[in-house]
Amino acid sequence: MARTPYDIYAKDLTVALLSPYGTVESDARVTSEPQFADVRFVLDPDGTRAPWDFLTRDLTDRLMIEFAHDPPDLAEMTTWTSKRDAWWRALIRAARRRKQEPPRLPPRLLGLSAGDPVEARQAMWMRPIDGSPGCYEGPPAGTYRLVVISALPRTRETLLVRTMGAGETLREALDELTALPPDAPERTLAAPFVVRLRIDLRHDPSPDAKETLMQAQKLYEQLIERSVRKGRREAAKEYAGLMKKQLEQGLEQGL
Repeated sequence: MARTPYDIYAKDLTVALLSPYGTVESDARVTSEPQFADVRFVLDPDGTRAPWDFLTRDLTDRLMIEFAHDPPDLAEMTTWTSKRDAWWRALIRAARRRKQEPPRLPPRLLGLSAGDPVEARQAMWMRPIDGSPGCYEGPPAGTYRLVVISALPRTRETLLVRTMGAGETLREALDELTALPPDAPERTLAAPFVVRLRIDLRHDPSPDAKETLMQAQKLYEQLIERSVRKGRREAAKEYAGLMKKQLEQGLEQGL
């Protein structure tokens, strides 16, 4: 279960990003034992919203997402499959109770890792996905997906996922996010979580946290400046309305 400020940021941003497409839970309990998935997603069958970024372009009916700010080892990656398979077994039991056909394959498991867990992914027999740099798939039947965030191409489509990365990848993504127009959907969605990440990292003495804090500060200052300008515009509009009302009242009294 995600616990670092970076993982909390990634989890909260992912929940906000996927919410328009279906039912999303964070820290979702998947068995009677204390196992919790970072994010569990169920697609809305009646949803009409079009995908618009890397994470939403390939959604499936059921999806479990796990985050790793540091490259996971084999033990951690197998705990992800354990939680996913526990959910699968629960779905099978529920289908049988309803006299329905149980799901033949488990829900898709998506691991988002800031760095490349080379030994672990090789031990898991994961293979690169053609045409998708930084993306791997593994058994059964390609339902286990791994995304190495640092290896993703620097495109706008991957921007939000790259803000879930680490080190230089994260800092470059925050720079790109800051450079977007103020009303860009990526900024609108990510800004509140970047501000929270900035707050959570204030007392982290590590060099990496300090660098990230500096990048987050730029976006934070832009948000504050925009809020001040918006407040001034609203105040000016309210003042103009008040003056107009007073003028109308004065004209009525004069007549």
